[in-house]
Amino acid sequence: MIKKILVIFQIIFCFSNVFSQEIVSPSLVKWYNIEKAMELSKKNPKPILIDFHTEWCGWCKHMMKTTFASQGIANYLNTYFYPVRFDAEGRDTIKFNDTVYVNKGRTHNFAVKLLNGQLSYPSLVFISKDGTRSVLPGYLNVKDFEPLMIFFAEETFKSVIYQDYYQHFMFTYPSIYKEEITKTKTNLDTSGKVLWQSFANISKLNTQKPKKLLIFCYTKWNSGSKIIETTFKNPVVARYLNENFYSIRFDVFSQDTINAFGKTFVSAGKNAPHQLAYALLNTQTEPTFPTLIFIDENQQLLDRVPHFQSAKSLEPILKFFGDNIYKTTSYVKFFETFKSEIK
Repeated sequence: MIKKILVIFQIIFCFSNVFSQEIVSPSLVKWYNIEKAMELSKKNPKPILIDFHTEWCGWCKHMMKTTFASQGIANYLNTYFYPVRFDAEGRDTIKFNDTVYVNKGRTHNFAVKLLNGQLSYPSLVFISKDGTRSVLPGYLNVKDFEPLMIFFAEETFKSVIYQDYYQHFMFTYPSIYKEEITKTKTNLDTSGKVLWQSFANISKLNTQKPKKLLIFCYTKWNSGSKIIETTFKNPVVARYLNENFYSIRFDVFSQDTINAFGKTFVSAGKNAPHQLAYALLNTQTEPTFPTLIFIDENQQLLDRVPHFQSAKSLEPILKFFGDNIYKTTSYVKFFETFKSEIK
Protein backbone atom coordinates (compact mmCIF):
# COMPACT_ATOMS: atom_id res chain seq x y z
CA MET A 1 0.00 0.00 0.00
CA ILE A 2 1.05 3.58 -0.56
CA LYS A 3 1.42 4.19 3.18
CA LYS A 4 4.40 1.84 3.23
CA ILE A 5 6.52 4.46 1.55
CA LEU A 6 6.23 6.64 4.65
CA VAL A 7 8.60 4.34 6.50
CA ILE A 8 11.13 4.58 3.69
CA PHE A 9 10.71 8.34 3.44
CA GLN A 10 11.36 8.86 7.12
CA ILE A 11 14.67 7.00 7.05
CA ILE A 12 15.79 8.23 3.65
CA PHE A 13 19.18 9.82 3.20
CA CYS A 14 20.45 11.91 0.31
CA PHE A 15 21.65 8.95 -1.72
CA SER A 16 22.37 10.80 -4.93
CA ASN A 17 26.09 11.20 -5.52
CA VAL A 18 26.99 8.80 -2.70
CA PHE A 19 30.49 8.58 -4.16
CA SER A 20 31.13 12.01 -2.71
CA GLN A 21 30.69 10.62 0.79
CA GLU A 22 33.61 10.03 3.10
CA ILE A 23 35.23 6.60 2.82
CA VAL A 24 35.58 4.79 6.15
CA SER A 25 36.86 1.38 7.18
CA PRO A 26 35.70 -1.25 7.93
CA SER A 27 32.50 -1.64 5.90
CA LEU A 28 29.38 -0.19 7.43
CA VAL A 29 27.16 -2.56 5.43
CA LYS A 30 24.98 -4.81 7.58
CA TRP A 31 25.75 -8.23 6.10
CA TYR A 32 23.47 -11.26 6.47
CA ASN A 33 23.90 -14.92 5.68
CA ILE A 34 21.76 -16.16 2.79
CA GLU A 35 19.25 -18.02 4.95
CA LYS A 36 18.56 -14.94 7.08
CA ALA A 37 18.27 -12.72 4.02
CA MET A 38 15.72 -15.09 2.46
CA GLU A 39 13.76 -15.23 5.71
CA LEU A 40 13.62 -11.45 6.01
CA SER A 41 12.72 -11.05 2.34
CA LYS A 42 9.63 -13.22 2.78
CA LYS A 43 8.39 -10.95 5.57
CA ASN A 44 9.43 -7.65 4.02
CA PRO A 45 10.36 -8.06 0.34
CA LYS A 46 13.57 -6.37 -0.77
CA PRO A 47 16.14 -7.33 -3.38
CA ILE A 48 19.15 -9.34 -2.20
CA LEU A 49 22.74 -8.52 -3.07
CA ILE A 50 25.26 -11.37 -2.72
CA ASP A 51 28.98 -10.58 -2.69
CA PHE A 52 30.86 -13.76 -3.68
CA HIS A 53 34.44 -13.61 -2.45
CA THR A 54 37.34 -15.81 -1.35
CA GLU A 55 39.97 -15.50 1.34
CA TRP A 56 42.79 -15.18 -1.22
CA CYS A 57 41.05 -12.59 -3.47
CA GLY A 58 42.88 -9.26 -3.21
CA TRP A 59 40.28 -7.32 -5.19
CA CYS A 60 37.54 -8.68 -2.88
CA LYS A 61 39.36 -7.22 0.11
CA HIS A 62 39.98 -3.97 -1.74
CA MET A 63 36.27 -3.63 -2.53
CA MET A 64 35.48 -4.11 1.16
CA LYS A 65 37.93 -1.34 2.08
CA THR A 66 36.68 1.09 -0.56
CA THR A 67 33.24 0.63 -2.15
CA PHE A 68 31.55 -1.16 0.75
CA ALA A 69 33.24 1.21 3.21
CA SER A 70 31.49 4.24 1.68
CA GLN A 71 28.96 5.70 4.11
CA GLY A 72 26.55 6.51 1.29
CA ILE A 73 26.78 3.07 -0.29
CA ALA A 74 26.32 1.38 3.10
CA ASN A 75 23.28 3.52 3.94
CA TYR A 76 21.64 2.69 0.63
CA LEU A 77 22.35 -1.04 0.80
CA ASN A 78 21.16 -1.29 4.41
CA THR A 79 17.91 0.47 3.51
CA TYR A 80 16.98 -1.08 0.17
CA PHE A 81 18.69 -4.49 0.13
CA TYR A 82 19.47 -7.53 2.20
CA PRO A 83 23.23 -7.65 1.60
CA VAL A 84 24.93 -11.07 1.83
CA ARG A 85 28.64 -11.98 1.87
CA PHE A 86 29.39 -15.51 0.78
CA ASP A 87 32.76 -17.24 0.79
CA ALA A 88 32.74 -19.15 -2.50
CA GLU A 89 35.17 -21.69 -1.01
CA GLY A 90 33.52 -21.96 2.42
CA ARG A 91 32.40 -25.25 3.93
CA ASP A 92 28.95 -24.33 5.27
CA THR A 93 25.91 -26.31 4.16
CA ILE A 94 23.13 -23.94 3.13
CA LYS A 95 19.56 -24.11 1.89
CA PHE A 96 18.37 -21.80 -0.86
CA ASN A 97 14.97 -22.03 -2.57
CA ASP A 98 14.35 -25.48 -1.08
CA THR A 99 17.66 -26.84 -2.39
CA VAL A 100 20.59 -27.81 -0.19
CA TYR A 101 24.05 -26.72 -1.35
CA VAL A 102 27.39 -28.03 -0.06
CA ASN A 103 31.09 -27.83 -0.85
CA LYS A 104 32.46 -31.20 -1.90
CA GLY A 105 35.65 -29.84 -3.36
CA ARG A 106 37.29 -26.44 -3.62
CA THR A 107 34.27 -24.37 -4.73
CA HIS A 108 30.89 -24.30 -3.02
CA ASN A 109 28.02 -25.59 -5.16
CA PHE A 110 26.01 -22.50 -4.27
CA ALA A 111 28.62 -20.27 -5.92
CA VAL A 112 28.73 -22.52 -8.99
CA LYS A 113 24.94 -22.36 -9.29
CA LEU A 114 24.43 -18.63 -8.85
CA LEU A 115 27.50 -17.61 -10.85
CA ASN A 116 26.46 -19.92 -13.69
CA GLY A 117 29.80 -21.68 -13.46
CA GLN A 118 31.74 -18.48 -14.22
CA LEU A 119 33.97 -18.42 -11.15
CA SER A 120 35.71 -15.06 -10.86
CA TYR A 121 35.98 -12.93 -7.76
CA PRO A 122 34.63 -10.65 -6.60
CA SER A 123 31.30 -11.34 -8.29
CA LEU A 124 28.03 -9.71 -7.33
CA VAL A 125 24.62 -11.30 -7.79
CA PHE A 126 21.51 -9.14 -7.58
CA ILE A 127 18.30 -11.05 -6.86
CA SER A 128 15.14 -9.00 -7.39
CA LYS A 129 12.00 -9.36 -5.33
CA ASP A 130 10.52 -11.60 -8.02
CA GLY A 131 13.62 -13.81 -8.09
CA THR A 132 15.29 -12.45 -11.23
CA ARG A 133 19.09 -12.92 -10.96
CA SER A 134 21.80 -10.75 -12.52
CA VAL A 135 25.51 -11.56 -12.24
CA LEU A 136 28.17 -8.83 -12.29
CA PRO A 137 31.79 -10.08 -12.17
CA GLY A 138 34.78 -7.98 -11.16
CA TYR A 139 35.75 -5.15 -8.85
CA LEU A 140 33.52 -2.07 -8.91
CA ASN A 141 34.54 1.27 -7.45
CA VAL A 142 31.96 3.56 -5.87
CA LYS A 143 31.20 5.51 -9.06
CA ASP A 144 30.62 2.32 -11.02
CA PHE A 145 28.68 0.58 -8.28
CA GLU A 146 26.23 3.37 -7.41
CA PRO A 147 24.20 3.43 -10.66
CA LEU A 148 24.07 -0.38 -10.74
CA MET A 149 22.87 -0.48 -7.14
CA ILE A 150 20.09 2.03 -7.82
CA PHE A 151 19.21 0.36 -11.14
CA PHE A 152 18.38 -2.89 -9.33
CA ALA A 153 16.91 -1.34 -6.18
CA GLU A 154 14.35 0.66 -8.18
CA GLU A 155 13.77 -2.31 -10.53
CA THR A 156 14.59 -0.16 -13.53
CA PHE A 157 15.76 -3.31 -15.32
CA LYS A 158 12.06 -3.97 -15.94
CA SER A 159 11.79 -0.96 -18.27
CA VAL A 160 15.19 -0.25 -19.87
CA ILE A 161 18.56 -1.86 -20.51
CA TYR A 162 21.41 -0.78 -18.27
CA GLN A 163 23.42 0.92 -21.04
CA ASP A 164 20.57 3.38 -21.69
CA TYR A 165 20.03 3.95 -17.98
CA TYR A 166 23.73 4.58 -17.36
CA GLN A 167 23.88 7.13 -20.17
CA HIS A 168 21.00 9.10 -18.62
CA PHE A 169 22.55 8.67 -15.15
CA MET A 170 25.85 10.21 -16.28
CA PHE A 171 24.12 13.20 -17.84
CA THR A 172 22.12 13.77 -14.66
CA TYR A 173 25.45 14.37 -12.90
CA PRO A 174 27.68 15.61 -15.76
CA SER A 175 30.24 17.37 -13.55
CA ILE A 176 30.91 14.15 -11.65
CA TYR A 177 30.91 11.90 -14.72
CA LYS A 178 32.76 14.35 -16.97
CA GLU A 179 35.68 11.94 -17.45
CA GLU A 180 33.41 8.98 -18.24
CA ILE A 181 31.34 11.02 -20.71
CA THR A 182 34.48 12.21 -22.49
CA LYS A 183 36.12 8.78 -22.50
CA THR A 184 33.09 6.98 -23.95
CA LYS A 185 32.27 9.87 -26.31
CA THR A 186 28.71 9.66 -25.03
CA ASN A 187 26.27 12.22 -26.39
CA LEU A 188 22.79 12.81 -25.02
CA ASP A 189 20.79 15.63 -26.58
CA THR A 190 19.12 17.59 -23.77
CA SER A 191 18.12 20.66 -25.76
CA GLY A 192 14.38 19.98 -25.61
CA LYS A 193 11.95 21.72 -23.26
CA VAL A 194 8.59 20.34 -22.17
CA LEU A 195 5.86 22.95 -21.61
CA TRP A 196 4.78 21.83 -18.16
CA GLN A 197 1.29 22.85 -17.11
CA SER A 198 -0.44 23.06 -13.74
CA PHE A 199 -3.63 21.22 -12.81
CA ALA A 200 -5.29 24.63 -12.50
CA ASN A 201 -4.71 25.38 -16.21
CA ILE A 202 -5.89 22.08 -17.62
CA SER A 203 -9.63 22.76 -17.60
CA LYS A 204 -9.19 26.00 -19.54
CA LEU A 205 -6.68 24.45 -21.97
CA ASN A 206 -8.94 21.48 -22.67
CA THR A 207 -11.82 23.81 -23.44
CA GLN A 208 -9.69 25.58 -26.04
CA LYS A 209 -8.05 22.45 -27.46
CA PRO A 210 -8.68 18.99 -25.96
CA LYS A 211 -5.58 16.85 -25.50
CA LYS A 212 -4.57 13.80 -23.55
CA LEU A 213 -2.77 14.27 -20.24
CA LEU A 214 0.61 12.96 -19.14
CA ILE A 215 1.02 13.23 -15.36
CA PHE A 216 4.57 12.70 -14.16
CA CYS A 217 4.30 11.40 -10.58
CA TYR A 218 7.60 11.79 -8.78
CA THR A 219 9.28 12.24 -5.43
CA LYS A 220 12.24 14.44 -4.64
CA TRP A 221 14.17 11.57 -3.05
CA ASN A 222 13.75 9.00 -5.80
CA SER A 223 16.73 8.64 -8.16
CA GLY A 224 14.64 7.58 -11.15
CA SER A 225 12.55 10.74 -10.74
CA LYS A 226 15.70 12.83 -11.11
CA ILE A 227 17.24 10.87 -13.96
CA ILE A 228 14.07 10.88 -16.09
CA GLU A 229 14.42 14.67 -16.34
CA THR A 230 17.08 14.03 -19.01
CA THR A 231 14.49 11.98 -20.91
CA PHE A 232 12.04 14.88 -20.95
CA LYS A 233 14.82 17.12 -22.30
CA ASN A 234 15.26 14.96 -25.37
CA PRO A 235 14.05 17.17 -28.27
CA VAL A 236 12.02 14.36 -29.93
CA VAL A 237 10.26 13.54 -26.65
CA ALA A 238 9.70 17.19 -25.71
CA ARG A 239 8.34 18.12 -29.13
CA TYR A 240 5.93 15.20 -29.25
CA LEU A 241 4.67 15.89 -25.72
CA ASN A 242 4.09 19.56 -26.46
CA GLU A 243 2.15 18.76 -29.65
CA ASN A 244 0.00 15.89 -28.37
CA PHE A 245 -0.30 16.14 -24.56
CA TYR A 246 -0.73 18.52 -21.71
CA SER A 247 2.08 17.53 -19.37
CA ILE A 248 1.90 17.95 -15.58
CA ARG A 249 4.55 17.40 -12.94
CA PHE A 250 3.08 16.10 -9.68
CA ASP A 251 5.13 15.82 -6.49
CA VAL A 252 3.41 12.98 -4.62
CA PHE A 253 4.35 14.66 -1.32
CA SER A 254 3.12 18.12 -2.34
CA GLN A 255 1.62 20.27 0.41
CA ASP A 256 -0.59 22.20 -2.02
CA THR A 257 -4.36 22.03 -2.38
CA ILE A 258 -5.04 20.83 -5.92
CA ASN A 259 -8.23 21.13 -7.96
CA ALA A 260 -8.31 18.38 -10.58
CA PHE A 261 -10.92 16.31 -12.42
CA GLY A 262 -13.75 18.27 -10.84
CA LYS A 263 -12.61 17.55 -7.28
CA THR A 264 -10.46 19.17 -4.60
CA PHE A 265 -7.51 17.22 -3.20
CA VAL A 266 -5.53 18.32 -0.16
CA SER A 267 -2.27 17.41 1.50
CA ALA A 268 -2.41 14.56 4.00
CA GLY A 269 0.30 16.21 6.09
CA LYS A 270 4.06 16.59 6.09
CA ASN A 271 5.91 13.51 4.80
CA ALA A 272 2.60 11.91 3.79
CA PRO A 273 1.40 11.19 0.24
CA HIS A 274 -1.03 13.76 -1.19
CA GLN A 275 -4.70 12.80 -1.49
CA LEU A 276 -4.36 13.06 -5.27
CA ALA A 277 -1.69 10.34 -5.17
CA TYR A 278 -4.28 7.89 -3.89
CA ALA A 279 -6.56 8.80 -6.79
CA LEU A 280 -3.87 8.50 -9.46
CA LEU A 281 -1.74 5.57 -8.31
CA ASN A 282 -2.69 1.94 -7.89
CA THR A 283 -2.87 1.63 -4.10
CA GLN A 284 -3.44 -2.13 -4.23
CA THR A 285 0.32 -2.54 -4.52
CA GLU A 286 3.24 -0.50 -3.29
CA PRO A 287 3.63 2.41 -5.76
CA THR A 288 6.67 2.81 -7.96
CA PHE A 289 8.38 6.10 -8.67
CA PRO A 290 8.52 7.62 -11.11
CA THR A 291 5.17 6.65 -12.63
CA LEU A 292 3.70 8.20 -15.76
CA ILE A 293 -0.10 8.45 -15.83
CA PHE A 294 -1.78 8.62 -19.24
CA ILE A 295 -5.32 10.06 -19.35
CA ASP A 296 -7.48 10.59 -22.45
CA GLU A 297 -9.38 13.69 -23.53
CA ASN A 298 -12.42 12.54 -21.51
CA GLN A 299 -10.36 12.26 -18.31
CA GLN A 300 -10.40 8.46 -18.45
CA LEU A 301 -7.33 6.54 -17.33
CA LEU A 302 -5.45 4.95 -20.21
CA ASP A 303 -2.53 3.40 -18.34
CA ARG A 304 0.08 3.76 -15.62
CA VAL A 305 3.69 3.30 -16.74
CA PRO A 306 6.02 2.74 -13.77
CA HIS A 307 9.82 3.03 -13.50
CA PHE A 308 12.36 5.25 -15.19
CA GLN A 309 12.01 5.48 -18.96
CA SER A 310 14.84 6.45 -21.28
CA ALA A 311 14.13 8.65 -24.28
CA LYS A 312 14.27 5.55 -26.49
CA SER A 313 11.84 3.56 -24.36
CA LEU A 314 9.41 6.46 -23.79
CA GLU A 315 9.11 7.53 -27.44
CA PRO A 316 7.05 4.51 -28.61
CA ILE A 317 4.85 4.65 -25.49
CA LEU A 318 4.02 8.29 -26.20
CA LYS A 319 3.13 7.56 -29.81
CA PHE A 320 1.11 4.48 -28.88
CA PHE A 321 -1.24 6.67 -26.82
CA GLY A 322 -0.77 10.02 -28.57
CA ASP A 323 -1.57 8.66 -32.03
CA ASN A 324 -4.54 6.60 -30.71
CA ILE A 325 -2.87 3.37 -31.81
CA TYR A 326 -4.01 1.78 -28.54
CA LYS A 327 -7.55 1.79 -29.91
CA THR A 328 -6.78 -0.67 -32.69
CA THR A 329 -3.85 -2.86 -31.64
CA SER A 330 -1.71 -4.01 -28.73
CA TYR A 331 1.50 -2.30 -27.70
CA VAL A 332 3.50 -5.46 -28.46
CA LYS A 333 2.31 -5.55 -32.07
CA PHE A 334 2.82 -1.80 -32.47
CA PHE A 335 6.36 -1.98 -31.10
CA GLU A 336 7.32 -4.66 -33.64
CA THR A 337 6.93 -2.13 -36.45
CA PHE A 338 7.95 1.04 -34.56
CA LYS A 339 10.83 3.10 -35.94
CA SER A 340 12.47 5.60 -33.64
CA GLU A 341 13.36 9.19 -34.51
CA ILE A 342 15.95 9.28 -31.72
CA LYS A 343 19.51 8.79 -32.91
